[in-house]
Amino acid sequence: MQTVATGQQLNLKSTQWIGLNLLNNNNVFQWSDGENVPFYNWAAGQPSNANGIQYCVEMQTGQNWYDQNCYVKRGITCKIPKGVDPNDKPIVINDLFPGDKIYSFKIRASNYYLSLSIVTECENKGDSELNWVQYRNKCYYSSPYIESQYLSWQDADSFCKQEGGFLVSIHSLNELQFINSKV
Repeated sequence: MQTVATGQQLNLKSTQWIGLNLLNNNNVFQWSDGENVPFYNWAAGQPSNANGIQYCVEMQTGQNWYDQNCYVKRGITCKIPKGVDPNDKPIVINDLFPGDKIYSFKIRASNYYLSLSIVTECENKGDSELNWVQYRNKCYYSSPYIESQYLSWQDADSFCKQEGGFLVSIHSLNELQFINSKV
């Protein structure tokens, strides 16, 4: 079942890319992290796919969601699982255990023994310049509101993946309100 919220006013300081897109599945929106899409917050008349080139989704300042040309530069909001250290670059391993996804972990070898070290908070440690904020079991980062640092959707998606996560996927009105107030 999908929930559609309309008229939710956002207080973001800039227009931000979110992970919703039509890039791999014609006419069906999907999140870049592969999660289900149980919730939408489209502005009136959206999605419109104007000129047949609007395959990515932005969250506009004080507005709802709009489809947009993926090459337009916007701010970004990333989301990572809470157990992923945003200060370490991820090692992505697929199919380690069938059905499981492991996004990032540190491996330390000592006399042929491996141990996993996973953080449990979204603390900003070490030399990380990113300010991660925790909500439930996820960590969120929103780019600075400096237009010269804005990215295309594809570059924003790559940036979030380098940090161990994805462009933000939003699954409820509560999560949307958190992002609006804290990120």
